[in-house]
Amino acid sequence: MRICRAAAALVIVLLLLTAPTAALTAQGEKENFAPKVNSKQCITLKNVPIWGYIEQYDPNGDKTELLLVKSPEYGNVTLYGSTFIYKPYPDITGADSFIVAAKDSVGNLSGNAGISVTIQDNNWDAGYCDMKSSPAQYSAIMLTKSSILSGERIGTADFFKPKSVVGSGEYLVMLLAAMGTKEDLAPCVSTGLENDHEIQLWLKPYVQYASKLGIISGNAFEPDKLLTKCEAVTLTAKAAGMKDVYTKPMYIKDVGRIPAKDLQSYINLAAYGMLNLYDGYARPDEPFTRADAADLLWQLYCYKQRIK
Repeated sequence: MRICRAAAALVIVLLLLTAPTAALTAQGEKENFAPKVNSKQCITLKNVPIWGYIEQYDPNGDKTELLLVKSPEYGNVTLYGSTFIYKPYPDITGADSFIVAAKDSVGNLSGNAGISVTIQDNNWDAGYCDMKSSPAQYSAIMLTKSSILSGERIGTADFFKPKSVVGSGEYLVMLLAAMGTKEDLAPCVSTGLENDHEIQLWLKPYVQYASKLGIISGNAFEPDKLLTKCEAVTLTAKAAGMKDVYTKPMYIKDVGRIPAKDLQSYINLAAYGMLNLYDGYARPDEPFTRADAADLLWQLYCYKQRIK
């Protein structure tokens, strides 16, 4: 009889040991888990601030607060919710880092997450005078250095015009440049599209080539149509050409606003670290600006360089 009771007790102990960690507490309440924070690697230039979004997740859906555990040595960092702004000290180059953690509303504390920053040398200290407070400043400068996209010089100052809205024809040319298309495109008199007469002659070779690559499809292309953010993301994902991703979680606060037809493009770009959502919001139906274009184009360029 004692053996049977001992065996039964052993079974109970084994069941308890192998039970899911979300078991009920002694008070009958569901266990509350600590939040999780993802580490991050960032690159900026000498004297150029960088904006970033720190991904965090709470299994119970509790509100979380990001905490600075260890400050950087060669710059200042400020936290705004899940967003950080890192400003390197003047003329500093090299490697820096800081450590963050998240605390939920119950008081649970996550493990530490390291945010590493590489500060590259910069031989264009002036930069764009209208990008000093823009999160896309680094991307805009790097695109110009790589001869992909430039701004406009007025007098002795350079302007990028980050708030200007981008049209589909203009962005198509930008995409092909970021992809590394250096060959002379074949002349094209007719694209074969229903609205071919609406497409400028100089743009037709780009439209024809993009159609061949599968970046654009359909019976018509509206070159002067102003893009929304989600339309630009989908075009960028098609230009990248990566296979669809299904397992990577997305940390997008307004994911419900993304149209179903564009959702896979967001998933793909997010999985490869190609979405710069500085506050976690995609704002998919808002106008697509040159600042938005700079971030997507620079990520596309880097991706294409990696897979060469």
